[in-house]
Amino acid sequence: MRGSMRMGCPMKIIVRAVSEDDPRGAWLIVHTRNGSQLHNHPPSEDARVHPDHRRRAASATEMAPAASLQELVHVQTSVGTSAAAVCASLLQADPGTYVVPQDIANMRNAARRRELSAQTVMEALFARLEEDGFYYRWEAEPETQHLLYLFWAHPRTLELFRRHPEILGMDCTYKTNKYKLPLLNVIVLTGFNTVLPVAQCWLPREREEDYLWAMNTLRSFSIEMDVGIPGLILTDRELAAMNANDTVFPSVPAVICRWHMNKNVLSKTRQVLGQVPVVNPAPGQPKYENTWQTDAFMEAFYATVDAASQKLNRELSDYLDNHWWKYKTKI
Repeated sequence: MRGSMRMGCPMKIIVRAVSEDDPRGAWLIVHTRNGSQLHNHPPSEDARVHPDHRRRAASATEMAPAASLQELVHVQTSVGTSAAAVCASLLQADPGTYVVPQDIANMRNAARRRELSAQTVMEALFARLEEDGFYYRWEAEPETQHLLYLFWAHPRTLELFRRHPEILGMDCTYKTNKYKLPLLNVIVLTGFNTVLPVAQCWLPREREEDYLWAMNTLRSFSIEMDVGIPGLILTDRELAAMNANDTVFPSVPAVICRWHMNKNVLSKTRQVLGQVPVVNPAPGQPKYENTWQTDAFMEAFYATVDAASQKLNRELSDYLDNHWWKYKTKI
């Protein structure tokens, strides 16, 4: 049977009308002559192991009587819902459904193939960006036409960007896509002390020339959209990004993110001054904690950085010089 699991089971049956002249009457299940009446496996404990049951469930779901399951999967996929989450919502609406996450994944793959049609993946992506009104710029390698850079900004963030252009933050994230490309996130800090994503950019690497392309595109985007130049740029201590900022935005003050700085200093301090295992840690509790030397150094470091006056800062700096900077070759 098409779609069935191949287990080498010798049992075979056919369905036959009791009267050949009355196909709407009673039917019988009979065993074939060349088949066996016995299975070589135990009965199924869950009907969802059989694809035919799941296909029938896919054609009629109680969750969306006016729409097919394929349409439901398409809508939830378009907003980033995972296959497991879609299946969980179906189970909540209809605990008796036969649909499993693999069925959802198969529908998503089929929908993706239909959407691509005769297009390449990049052609379909550009068509979607154009259709949805995104601002986007890209650059490909001249010889191979492989995509190098892709910068895009959602149209709905533009008006908020115009209202809050003063403080701009930039940072790269990783492991967000199967191609392992760095994703540069551009955000602004609003007057409500909230963060607003403005634009994203795929980079092939994190070299200065890559950041230069992204920063120049961001500057062009700001000018074209009548946003203006930011008043402050916030980055982590990525030298390539800092140099690119100084080149593209020479008149804009640049500040290193305090959170990234503290995190990096703490990580290095733990390497030098160490951590100790926690005895019988509770569920969810870290297995290691700082040594007293690590905590003492970080307390002095935070106090120095946050010092309210030059005199206090100098006193704390002297303390660090006398007690901690002897480790400066290791920190």
